[in-house]
Amino acid sequence: MSYIVTNKWLRAGYGEPLRGYFASEGVIEEIVDFGHAPIFEDADVFPCIVLLRKPGREETEAERGVHVIEFPREALNADITAYVEEHAHTVPKKRFGKNAWSLETSAVDDLMEKIRANGVPLAEFAGVKPLYGIKTGLNEAFLIDTLTKERLVREDPRSAEVIKPYLRGQDIKRWSPEWQGLWIVVLKSSGDHIWPWTEADDAEEVFRQTYPSLHAHMKPLEAKLRKRQDQGHYWWELRSCTYYDAFEKSKIIHTDITWRPQFAFVEKPGQKLDDFPALGPDAFGEEVRKRRTKGEGRLTPGTLRDLKSGYAEMAEPVRQARTEAAGLERRLSDLVNQAYNLTAEEVELLWKTAPPRMPRLAYGTAT
Repeated sequence: MSYIVTNKWLRAGYGEPLRGYFASEGVIEEIVDFGHAPIFEDADVFPCIVLLRKPGREETEAERGVHVIEFPREALNADITAYVEEHAHTVPKKRFGKNAWSLETSAVDDLMEKIRANGVPLAEFAGVKPLYGIKTGLNEAFLIDTLTKERLVREDPRSAEVIKPYLRGQDIKRWSPEWQGLWIVVLKSSGDHIWPWTEADDAEEVFRQTYPSLHAHMKPLEAKLRKRQDQGHYWWELRSCTYYDAFEKSKIIHTDITWRPQFAFVEKPGQKLDDFPALGPDAFGEEVRKRRTKGEGRLTPGTLRDLKSGYAEMAEPVRQARTEAAGLERRLSDLVNQAYNLTAEEVELLWKTAPPRMPRLAYGTAT
């Protein structure tokens, strides 16, 4: 039997029964994992092809190898059959049990085992339990921009105490976040927090009197809020959460699901100034010119000179800081390699097999 299907079951928890069934009742002969290669133009599905068969009656359980190929997107224009035959490697059958399947070469798998053996999981080392962010059940009710926040606070200054800044997954960058001026209305569940309306006879009326602007904001969305699977004791509250206080503390944040385009084409100005030190003075002046409205008039030669002078003053410190940061990242990389007792050959293998989106600019091929 051979079929093409999303590859998530190879590693996800929900795939454990299927992996166990194939391991005990079948013989896996070949796995072609296309990862993020765009096999289907209209669907992003992480496909893989699996080839398996029933074991023969006289077949022993001797060690067998499974032919595996992780197909890179840049090789899609090649002859797929020829590429698989040329680049496939053999993975021991013992890896394919009910636990997550590793498709790596033996050298990479051995390296991962060494890293696991020499390291301590972050949660164990830090003595903390990883926590999820807040799930609202209806973002349009609880997530607001700065203009809406200012209006609500202007109408009722007390509402400021429950409106907090929040970060989306896409705002989590390397080393530090980039807050986009977004806010969340943190109306905790009455199961976690005592409000003036908690257990009141007319809770909604007490809510309206306590936070009139928030009640007016939520009321038109009442029907949608009531349909949420996850909600607090009352329809205007967030779901129950026992660690709201953790959001007020310093923390390390990461994203479970992330996506970023490797290339982008921008037809109108909007992004280039985000990395202004890389532009150069002339390109910087041109980007500023594009953003000027007709009412602001054209840039005069004197204004352009001032822009370029200001650019030189601002850009150089940023470039110096980036150079320093790159040096610190290389040093950190070296310290991590030393902590895991990695050899030069193992570090080379680590970078050679790193994921396509692995940040490389700061490290290069650092050892």
